[in-house]
Amino acid sequence: MKKLSIVLLIVLFCIPSIFAARLTVKLEAPDHVPGQNYAFGYTEYEWQLAPWREMNEMLLSEDGVFELELSTGCYDIVMLHPTANKIMYNIFVPDTDEELELNVQMDRLSIPEEIKYIAAMGQFNNHSFTEKDHLVYNSENNTYTLPDSLMNTPIDEIFFMVNGEKAVHIPSLPTTKYNVWANLSNIITDGNSSIVFNPNDYRRGEAEYIISGSAADSTYYMIHNKLRDMAISLNQTIYTGVTTSNNLDSIISLRNSFYNDLLTLKNQAPEKYRWLFLENEFMFAENYHPVYLEMIYYSTKENRQKLEEIRKSPGYYNYYSDIIVTAKKLIEESPWLPNYLYSSFSNLDIQVIQYSMYNDVNIPAGYFNNYLNKVLETSKNDQICGSILFDRARSLSYMFEDRAIELIEIIKTKYPKYAGLYDGTIEMLLKRFKFKEGTTAPDFSIETLSGKTFKLSENKGKFVLIDFWGTWCSPCVGEVPHLIKLAETIPADQLVIIGLSVNDTENVLKNFIADKKINYEVAMCSEEIQQLFGINSFPTSFLVDKEGQIVAKNLRGDLIDYVKSLME
Repeated sequence: MKKLSIVLLIVLFCIPSIFAARLTVKLEAPDHVPGQNYAFGYTEYEWQLAPWREMNEMLLSEDGVFELELSTGCYDIVMLHPTANKIMYNIFVPDTDEELELNVQMDRLSIPEEIKYIAAMGQFNNHSFTEKDHLVYNSENNTYTLPDSLMNTPIDEIFFMVNGEKAVHIPSLPTTKYNVWANLSNIITDGNSSIVFNPNDYRRGEAEYIISGSAADSTYYMIHNKLRDMAISLNQTIYTGVTTSNNLDSIISLRNSFYNDLLTLKNQAPEKYRWLFLENEFMFAENYHPVYLEMIYYSTKENRQKLEEIRKSPGYYNYYSDIIVTAKKLIEESPWLPNYLYSSFSNLDIQVIQYSMYNDVNIPAGYFNNYLNKVLETSKNDQICGSILFDRARSLSYMFEDRAIELIEIIKTKYPKYAGLYDGTIEMLLKRFKFKEGTTAPDFSIETLSGKTFKLSENKGKFVLIDFWGTWCSPCVGEVPHLIKLAETIPADQLVIIGLSVNDTENVLKNFIADKKINYEVAMCSEEIQQLFGINSFPTSFLVDKEGQIVAKNLRGDLIDYVKSLME
């Protein structure tokens, strides 16, 4: 035990993202036009997100030189110039404070060999273009221009379509629309308000570029791209098969084939790059384990008896064991972890406790929580630290709202760049907190599966229990028998129960209602109602009194005596 504790201390102090490396990027575009900006953008890598998503930051420079500090990690980057094809690349910033350099010789914008037509798309002189708005061809100088009626007017956001495909783009510089930069290539005009498309300004065929410097690693880049392609293909292929196939064995076989390909690629890679494979190994353990795929398969078939058999089988505990062991391996061996993995780790200590009741995993209680605490102490990365605290706030929000609010305030103060502060994630959680005991429940109207219209404000004079749930949620399903007994005991003219199902199909819901003999109204919850109450965890319930005031939240278990006491 003492030896294990020493190892644990060593592991916990080997935390990524302690240092920030100084990165210098030098872009060199062909036929550089003075006064036109280069652009460099970066975003933290996550395989499951599209590579053209919005950048974390977009920088502009007239001379093509960028200097910035980046914490340890993998980054998707985009490099642009109005005369050059955009370049998408990925770099790894090691856990070091050394100087890194990236030199990029860009290539001329490319267009198809054969031009059938050029169309302007976007906004120009308050005119919204469509693909039918073709430019006028001038055979004397081989150019395409807008019709005279639209010339000499201010340019907004415009891109050209060549033969029906997006080709080049005119941005308004400097831009704040980072995803626009990442999505489209760019073109310059003559500096005035007219638009001229000259095919002679472009390269025909595929564009090429040269990248060099200490931040460029062609072997890393090759392996990284193969693993990303494998992850995307795996996700699309396996889950399509699970939801559409009637042959579970073929799905498992396909999964095993992917996993063997991963191991083959890993064995062929140099030793220094083996850590790159750990993320994918964890993905196989968490999302593509044969037992997990079985559960998804029988869930889509609505075979609840089979699901219960799996949950009681030894394989179910092997599934959790594989997740726990692979996560520990990731922590010990990887120099960097993608942001989304910290959310996965935040829930693993509970699984360690549950699994240790049946098997010895040789991992101490609190291992993952201690690791995350050390990350919070040492990391300079707002996204990582913010996501760790947000996961804790969300977990605490069910029973300890005040503590959850304290954690959110810490995020606002210490990690102001955390994306959840801007994308609505935290706003959704805070909205849920405002509906406390003593506050008025927001009114809503919804059609139930029995064909009736339920409106909260029309039930004044009665108590109403609102239950946000789903058939896919085991704790939610566990509460259904208690709600059925409650509906049997207290007359409907005194207590109305409405179950608002989230992320269920109508067919699945109707079959579940019939199977369980549910005796209260159930409706498919709209996204608007879910957001109105700020619901992001399940089950969540509210008991509303005769005047529309919330008198209790998150009611669980045998409710008869408790609800009767609140109704007196």
